[in-house]
Amino acid sequence: MGLRSFYKPSIKILYNGVDKTDEFNWTSISIEDNERDLADRFIANMSYHNARPRMKDSIEVFINNLFLGKFIISRVSVDYKKSFSIEAVSVDFMSDFTKNKNRTFENQSYKEIIESIAKENGYETKIDFERMDEITVLEQHDKSDMNLCHKIAKDLELTFCVKNGYLIFYDRDNNSHRVNYFYNADDSISLTYKKREKEVYKSCEVRWHDTKGAKYKVARVGTQEPCLNITSMAKDKDSALKLAKSKLKNQNNLEIKGSMEIMGEAFFAGGFINILFDDGKTHKFIIKKATHKIDRSWTTTIEFF
Repeated sequence: MGLRSFYKPSIKILYNGVDKTDEFNWTSISIEDNERDLADRFIANMSYHNARPRMKDSIEVFINNLFLGKFIISRVSVDYKKSFSIEAVSVDFMSDFTKNKNRTFENQSYKEIIESIAKENGYETKIDFERMDEITVLEQHDKSDMNLCHKIAKDLELTFCVKNGYLIFYDRDNNSHRVNYFYNADDSISLTYKKREKEVYKSCEVRWHDTKGAKYKVARVGTQEPCLNITSMAKDKDSALKLAKSKLKNQNNLEIKGSMEIMGEAFFAGGFINILFDDGKTHKFIIKKATHKIDRSWTTTIEFF
């Protein structure tokens, strides 16, 4: 495959908001950018005599003046008299955001609940999904705010992630927030993918809890088999039916997953990657994960589906 020349990019590091690039003596940097669910991760291998960072301090990374992410230092590992490494993540796992709580959100919209959680934990929000103004009741028993956010995203078929100080919630099938990237497969260092057929469900049953009647009920969309069965935190039949319709709508009978390694590009997880293959056809995928590795050069590994 044809390759463009390897090069070492320009790196800028802000430490707690202050430019510390000249004092940040790194030998290699890795940045993992995930579409959803998993925390983004930054790892830097450092010169042993570099000043040690403090836990929970923030690091912002720019490559060729492009912002790659903001991270909270979670671990420092030392190889005595040789080097040390810094690991930082997009979510502070020692914060209250990850601690279990017991409470109930009553007669609030999903948007209001998410904004309340964000404010408590010092986050801003990016919220745009069809049911965000729907009034609901959410019980949070022995569950962290982070797990509650995951639960909301799962039940409403949303993309949820924590990035750069934001709680982000979008409809999973809303493509207006996805950036389009284009790439010629012949320019990649390597590219592999697999195809497989998946079972397509003809109907969906959602088990939901009727709080007034204090019992579980089932809402169903479709009459044919096979049927997908789901247990949800929906509190009424209408919400359960919306979830069932969404699950059926987002099915895909052909699953394609792959990965490719390319020369460094500021491609971000969650965006579309349009790949031109040697048959002259361009296929569109979603970037599940982008991993940037920088040492004497910059390479990017993209996982797509």
